[in-house]
Parts: sequence; structure tokens; C-alpha cells
Amino acid sequence: MNYRTIQLTDIAVPTLKPFKVTLAHFGAQDHSRWVFRGALAGCTKTFFYKIWNPSYVRRDNILAAIESGFYDERLVPALWGLITHKGLCRGYVMHEGRTGHDALTEGFRDFVFLRTRETGYFAVQFARCHTMIYERKLSLLDLEAVYSIDAFNQLPQLHCQFDDSCYGSFVEGLYKEMSSNMEMTLEAATRDLPIGGTDPIIGSTPLRSRAATPRFRVRLSRRVVRNLRNLVPRVHLIEY
Repeated sequence: MNYRTIQLTDIAVPTLKPFKVTLAHFGAQDHSRWVFRGALAGCTKTFFYKIWNPSYVRRDNILAAIESGFYDERLVPALWGLITHKGLCRGYVMHEGRTGHDALTEGFRDFVFLRTRETGYFAVQFARCHTMIYERKLSLLDLEAVYSIDAFNQLPQLHCQFDDSCYGSFVEGLYKEMSSNMEMTLEAATRDLPIGGTDPIIGSTPLRSRAATPRFRVRLSRRVVRNLRNLVPRVHLIEY
């Protein structure tokens, strides 16, 4: 996948508008990140910047997903580039798109399932609310919330859970299948267990019933909390 890189020090953070700020630690795990909205230097288009510190628990996840081939131009066409600083991944930049009921189709959902089986990586937050439309294409959001299937049983310790229960069950099945294959390989090293798959049908029918949809009150509560955090984003906590 081709993508650009931008240095954290080249981003004029004070000129950007806070969009979603999360300041959280779970024990020794740093879950803090900042999302800003604004234009790139010399460009009039609007972009979203997601920035985290070197201690962020998901710091390098997006790199592994790109290297594995899970993320490509078909799943994340809105990805503009990665943010780096002192040789570390410090976030990423995405084009602005829109979310909505038509932002997830059966075809795109099937394609996410297929790429998960093919590459061994899954996006734990995959759901309608984490998918957007960019230039008539569908694109995943929250790209660092991605793990390899062998990390499935570590999700509770990482304080994350699936936004789509059907997708979670699918990944759990792949994890059990992988674990079973590994056990059988130890017992009979010469046995080969191929994993099959089906080609997705990239359709245009909006997906409604199978996507996890939070209740209105939950969405409203989260929106209020987000707005309060955005008033005091504490950007001085971003490390340089």
C-alpha cells in the first residue's frame, strides 16, 4: 500500500480544531489519543489527524496491519499517510468523509471478513459507525484498533471489545481454528490444513440489521463527554 509520511513537528497542532480527545490510562497501559480536524499546509481540503504518544498501547498496530496486507487501498482509501517522530509511528492522517446508514454495505462487510481470513488480522472496532464514505468509496476508521488473530484471547487485557458481535464471533472462530491447527500440527507435522475462502460481492446495498448500532442515549452521552473533553484537549501532553 502506498502512503505518505509526515513529521509530527511539521503539524501545526495549535491551529487544528479538537474533534475527539481521549485521555485514559488502564494501569500501565496508555490509551490516550487526540483527533484533530483541519487542513494540511498548502491544501484547502479538510483532514483528520489522529495523534498519540510513544507509550500508546496501540502505537505500532497500524504498521503491522499495512505490512500484512490487511490495510490496502480497498479497505482504507481515505488514509492519507502516517505521522512519525524520532523513528516511531505517532498517528495517521485521513481524508474527510461522511458516516451514515449507507456507509456500510453487505459487499464491503463481506470483504472485511475475507481480508481477515486471508491476512490473519482483524479490526476490532469494525462496524457501521466506524466506516465512512470517501469519494464514493467505503473506508474503515480508527485504524490502529487492529490485531493479529493470535492476539484474540488478549483483548480483555487490552481493554477493547468488538463493536460488531457477528464479526467478533467470526474472528473467534478463526482463532479456534488456528489454535486447533497448531495443536494438530504439533501432533502430525506433515499434515497440511488449507484455509478456504469465498470471493466477496462488492454491492451497494446499505447494511442495517447486522451492524451493531448503539442506542440513542448512549450516543448522546458519548457526544456530551466528547464535547467536554474537546474544550480542554490538554495538547501540552503530546510528547515531542
